[in-house]
Amino acid sequence: MVPPIEASAADPARPGSTGQLMRATRLIATALISCTLVATAVHTVLQAAKPAIFASPRKLLDAAADPETNVVFFGSSRVEDGIIPDVFDETAGRVGIARLHSYNLAQQDRTVIESAADAETLFGLRPEGIRFVFFEPNFGGQLTNSAANTMRAINYFTVGHAYRAIEMMDSSLLQRMPISQTAYLSNVLSATLRHYFSVGLAWAVPENSGSRFSGTSRGFPDLDPYGYRVLTPDDQYRGQIQALSAPPRANLISNGQLAVVLSFAALIEAHGGVPIMIGTPTSSDLASGFFAKFTERCAGKGPTYFDLNSPTEYPALWDPRNRQDHDHLNAAGAAIFTRMLAERLAAAIKDGSISLPLCGG
Repeated sequence: MVPPIEASAADPARPGSTGQLMRATRLIATALISCTLVATAVHTVLQAAKPAIFASPRKLLDAAADPETNVVFFGSSRVEDGIIPDVFDETAGRVGIARLHSYNLAQQDRTVIESAADAETLFGLRPEGIRFVFFEPNFGGQLTNSAANTMRAINYFTVGHAYRAIEMMDSSLLQRMPISQTAYLSNVLSATLRHYFSVGLAWAVPENSGSRFSGTSRGFPDLDPYGYRVLTPDDQYRGQIQALSAPPRANLISNGQLAVVLSFAALIEAHGGVPIMIGTPTSSDLASGFFAKFTERCAGKGPTYFDLNSPTEYPALWDPRNRQDHDHLNAAGAAIFTRMLAERLAAAIKDGSISLPLCGG
């Protein structure tokens, strides 16, 4: 009697066999390739049909295209409303720094990780020639608080940027936001998938800055009427000023958040620029906490930090006549703040503090 032939380990008919596993692997690989090809095709069509939704901010493109640009400012609306390029350049020349040509590249609600991404874009367009890069270490923003189908989030969230967003977030920061950790991570994942697979972008609307900028403002919203208002102080504003006298809390800032900021500084230096952090006049305890954390961990190291937040040291910046609201300077206050930055830059160049080696975190 001839014995039955046993199925080999590679027999496709045998459950759990190597052959069955190989077929499943091929099916998965085929599905992934198909999805990638479809996503690439959709992305290509959308870029041709609606290029505006993928475009970088207009003023960033203008700054990169201007061959004279050698100073840029990144940050949130506190920087956008607070720095006037013409005033900066004129003041710098008066205090001995010639031939500076600056652009205000700050954006409303921009976090430090988004500013770093904007800087990456700038350096990609202009690999050389940027001399000084000022930036605000801002952690408070709405990038991942709301639905992840905004073009702002979709355009931002590459895999590398998603990692930065997760690195930046910790429990103390989440407590300040109307979102749970699970929802935050879900929004990051969703936006990242949308970035690569272009899901739903046919209905996306690009962000519109409106007519807030004249053709020669170089990023300062000189046509925004709100920027010329004068604050009427109230008890809340007076309480904000009083709260700034409390000792700053370095423990509000995590090591991961400090590392994110220092990596931004390293990016700037790697492209031949000098990174300079700026502390805007804001009541946020995260801003004062970051300065305390940086001083604690990086004493005697760069990047240079121009902290102009104290109402005691810089009362003009907190004078209601120089503010449009509780958290933003008006045009008059912006001129004062801008002159202070240019003068601080000249002083840092003179005393050598501009050249301190970067802190490694």
